[in-house]
Amino acid sequence: MKPTYPIWILISDASRARLYSVASEHRPLVLHKEFEHAASRARELDLVTDKPGRTNQSMGSGGHPGHGSRSSMEPGTSAKAMEHDRFARSLAEELNLEFSRNSYARLLIAANPEFLGLLREHLSEPVKRNLAGSLNKDYTSLGDKELEEHLGPLLAA
Repeated sequence: MKPTYPIWILISDASRARLYSVASEHRPLVLHKEFEHAASRARELDLVTDKPGRTNQSMGSGGHPGHGSRSSMEPGTSAKAMEHDRFARSLAEELNLEFSRNSYARLLIAANPEFLGLLREHLSEPVKRNLAGSLNKDYTSLGDKELEEHLGPLLAA
């Protein structure tokens, strides 16, 4: 039979996360580790150091090539979105590594929907197969007691 404990619980948003563990049924949540990613909280202006570059647009038929208007080039992804992805990737790398070391048997994730999607993208297949569940909820502002109340039913084997 496959082990069901310990269960790790990741409570996260795009800039901070707390990782808890539960050793067995009827045991309390134990804070395992905290993560901060300050760049995810920074303003877009603080993350981008240069203005967008400029490019020439050639005129349509009959115009002179290279004598078109100039417009600024927009980046495909905002710097803030890139930082959110970077944080999701680093959390997933830690979870993937620790799962491969048998540090936990199952994983429960609670994060806002957008960030939860980023996390899922970066989780390894073995971790995805052992997800105890995922909640589209931002519980980062809850204390430990409140978390236990919300998550208790999901942690039963």
